Amino acid sequence: MKTINSFFVFFLILFFFQSTFASEDCLAGIIAVFTNSTDPLDLQLSEATARKLGNYGDYDLCRELQAEKKARYCLLEGDMMYSPQIGICAPYVCNETSLAKAAKKLAPLLHIEVPGKIIADCSEPKKIDGGGIAYACVLCLIALFVVLGTSIQYFFIENRWVLFGEKHDAPQKEKQIQVNDNDEESSSLSGFVTSSSSLSESKPILKNENTKSKFESNPFSIFLLQFSLIKNLRRLNFYNPNSFHILDSIRTISMFWIVLGHQYEFLRFTTKRPEVFNQWVKEFPYQIIGGAEFAVDSFFFMSGFLVTYYIYKELKAKGKMNFLLYLVHRCLRLWPTMIFGILFAWKILYYMGSGPVFTTFQNRMDNTCKKYWWTDVLFINNYYPTDYESQCLGQLWYLANDFQMHFFTPLFVYVFIKSKKYSWILIGALFAGSFAYLISMTIIHNFPADPLTQDLDFHHLIYSKPYARLPAYLVGLCLALLLTYPKFQNLFTFKIKPLFRYAMYCAIFATTFALVFSTYGLMKSDGKSWNQAQNTIYVSFSKFFWAIAVGMIVFLALCNYGGPIKQILTHRVWAPLARLTYGVYVLHPSIIIWWIFNNRSSFFAYKIKMIWLYCAFLVFSYIASLIMNVMIESPFMNLEKLIFKRDKKKTN
Repeated sequence: MKTINSFFVFFLILFFFQSTFASEDCLAGIIAVFTNSTDPLDLQLSEATARKLGNYGDYDLCRELQAEKKARYCLLEGDMMYSPQIGICAPYVCNETSLAKAAKKLAPLLHIEVPGKIIADCSEPKKIDGGGIAYACVLCLIALFVVLGTSIQYFFIENRWVLFGEKHDAPQKEKQIQVNDNDEESSSLSGFVTSSSSLSESKPILKNENTKSKFESNPFSIFLLQFSLIKNLRRLNFYNPNSFHILDSIRTISMFWIVLGHQYEFLRFTTKRPEVFNQWVKEFPYQIIGGAEFAVDSFFFMSGFLVTYYIYKELKAKGKMNFLLYLVHRCLRLWPTMIFGILFAWKILYYMGSGPVFTTFQNRMDNTCKKYWWTDVLFINNYYPTDYESQCLGQLWYLANDFQMHFFTPLFVYVFIKSKKYSWILIGALFAGSFAYLISMTIIHNFPADPLTQDLDFHHLIYSKPYARLPAYLVGLCLALLLTYPKFQNLFTFKIKPLFRYAMYCAIFATTFALVFSTYGLMKSDGKSWNQAQNTIYVSFSKFFWAIAVGMIVFLALCNYGGPIKQILTHRVWAPLARLTYGVYVLHPSIIIWWIFNNRSSFFAYKIKMIWLYCAFLVFSYIASLIMNVMIESPFMNLEKLIFKRDKKKTN
């Protein structure tokens, strides 16, 4: 009753400020709604309007009235980041300006603090535009390619002994075909060439090999075969026993961790009771959530390790490297999934849903992606736009960093081949420069070590900048260079003394445990228990030591140490999951945000629900990535290999 009286007072006072509003009809209509009006429409408007901050009211009822041009659903919120919102079902004559002015004038009278200005959003859900239709048509065309390519491979190649009139009782499997799959898949987030591999498969073979299907030599059929589900699912499940399988498990587990961290990051600002999250993060087990940002450093480590390993092999084998081709390959590897991921969020999820805050999602995607999509494609989005909130897809900052680090890696490897001494001096100087930058920025801006209280300045100056994320990448680079020394040429038989080996096990456990859980006391004190020196040390060196720990895990596994844990982490089950990592990284934030903005009411968080939501987000992200992989990622990788393979033949 007290709440209703407050609202009555709110809108009664509103009457005395009517000269400041653009529409007196709007004012009169609002007063009628919140007084004891017996008008059926006023009662419906009152029923559909929220009574507390953080509530959205009855969105569906108000939208029904809006369809009849009797009401208008609006959201009131502050212009500060993550300001609380309230849903208002206003008379149809109202507009955004009148509602915003009313709320700003009268909020102090109701003892509501509103820093900055109040924004009223009365926009209606947008309908699909030409870009969305074009993107849908492209997806349908690609789906057609998948169907045709799969049909050609299954009917005219795999089973041609029946279709071409030469009947056999069963496929003859006495001969093995060596298929040069050239998987070229790395265990960095986005993937990179590591080495060629051959896949030995048993396939139906014609007794007369001269009766080769015309589909295997027709250019258009060859093009369609790159989209074949059979080909791409085999590639997804391919297991090369000579690969770095320990990286597959690290890659997959790190991706699981990132999804967990993003789930809590996004939901804690949209829940009905944010203080619940603030209490959870003070519990010891929940330090794992804040530690999820270390998973990104695992990817930087793997990226540095793999690209350095490949470039060294290339330069040692050929004595030179085509730098332009190296960059072209990198772009062609990243662009298809990235671009289709951007368009998926902007042009598909953008129209798939409704709800009180769904138009907020639509407006944000439309405004940011229209202006800045090209910065993602050019890998400069970690510098421009300077405001992280203005990026089209915020998670793509990693790809920009990764590309920029890859750009300079050939120089380090080239110097290493020419002079190991000067290369280590150069790498040491880069470590020193990065640490100096981290220390100075943390001291100047007094950045906290608590990952949940780090603001946009921290993200802009440290989190998204390559010179701040460089140490983890350089650790991977250093490990790859160390493995080129003669002493480590045959790692599988390399012996490590038991005492030293167990010391490494202890160091790995102590380092990872300390880095993740040392913030427990800090979180319990709301970030006040650490002084500036402690914050500076943690911010500046924690990611470096994390990469060192991951590097020791990789080194021990490559040396065939680790016992049962090594057997689990190198099992072949990780390989297909690892190949889906890039798609999951690009797509999962959009899936989580899409779910949030489709809610009809504020989200109420409790632990069991969060576990179920995490499982749902993870499964749907991997399903979406699987579809993306077989329709976009793998076919375009196949086409790239086909094009460069033919160009190579022409050159020769």
